[in-house]
Amino acid sequence: MSLKNKVLFIVGPTATGKSALAIDLAKTFNGELISADSRQVYRGMDIGTGKLYSSEIAIHGYDLVSPDESFSVSHFHSFATKKIAEIIQNQKLPIVVGGTGFYVRSLLHPIETASIPQNEALRKVLSVLSVNDLLVRLMRSNKKKALALNESDRKNPARLIRAIEISEFGSVPQSDSIGYDPLVIGLSAPKEVLESRIYAAVLRRISDGFEEEVQSLLSQKNDFSSQAFTATGYKEMRAFIQKEITKEELIRQWTLSEMQYVKRQLTWFKKESLVQWVDITDPLCKTKVAETVERWHNNA
Repeated sequence: MSLKNKVLFIVGPTATGKSALAIDLAKTFNGELISADSRQVYRGMDIGTGKLYSSEIAIHGYDLVSPDESFSVSHFHSFATKKIAEIIQNQKLPIVVGGTGFYVRSLLHPIETASIPQNEALRKVLSVLSVNDLLVRLMRSNKKKALALNESDRKNPARLIRAIEISEFGSVPQSDSIGYDPLVIGLSAPKEVLESRIYAAVLRRISDGFEEEVQSLLSQKNDFSSQAFTATGYKEMRAFIQKEITKEELIRQWTLSEMQYVKRQLTWFKKESLVQWVDITDPLCKTKVAETVERWHNNA
C-alpha cells in the first residue's frame, strides 16, 4: 500500500477535541479534513454543532444542506468517498474526523446499501408510523436485521425507516474492500472529564450567541420537526426561547442530552476493532498520536 492510499480517521465521543487535534495533524502531515458529523452538514447550525474552522486547513463536509433537507449515511458516503479521492489526487492526506458512527463505519466497512437511494414515497408512508409499528414492519421484511438492532436503533425512527427502505429494496452483501490503508485513532476520557468538558462547551456556546442562532433559524420558518433539529442543544434552546424551561434547565437538559449522545457514540465505536484508543487526559496524548501517525504515514 503506497502513501497515496492512506486515510487517517480521528473518532470518538463529543468534547474530546477531535477537530483541534485533526487540524494540528493536517498541518504536520499536509492533510485536509472531512467532517464525519451528522449535525455539521446543516447550513446555519454552526455554534450549536461546534463547527471549528481553520484559516490554514481545508475542512470539507460542513454546510452541505439546509436544515429542512434530508441527509443520510448514503449521502455522506457518496460525498466523502469522492472527497477522499480528490484529496489523494492532490497528494494530500485525507483526515476523516467526527463522532457519527454510521458515517465512519460506511467508510471503513462500505456496504453496497450506501448506494440505495431514498424512497420518498415510502418514507412518507412510514413517517406517520410509531416506533413499534416500524419495528413490526421491519420484522416482516427482514427479521434477521430487526433482531440484530441494538436498543438505540430500535428507538430511532430515522434508522428504522432506513432499515425498512433497504430491506424492501433488496438485500445487499457487505464488502470489506475499501481501497485504502486506514489508521483509526479514537479519543477517549473518563466520564467525569467528558461531563465537565461538555458543561463548559454548553456555557461557551450559549455565550457565543447560540440563542441568536436558533432565533434566526426559527425566523426562517424552518420545520423544527425535521431530522436536523433533533440535534442536541437545538430542541432544548427552542424550549427555552418559547419559555417552556428556564436557563438553568436549558443548561442541565442540554448537558444531559450530550452525555446521552456520548453513550450512544461509545456504543458504536467500541464495536470497531480498528480503533486505537488514546486517553486525552494523558499528558503525552498528542505526542503519542503524532508518533503513531508518523510511523503509519511513513510505512509504504
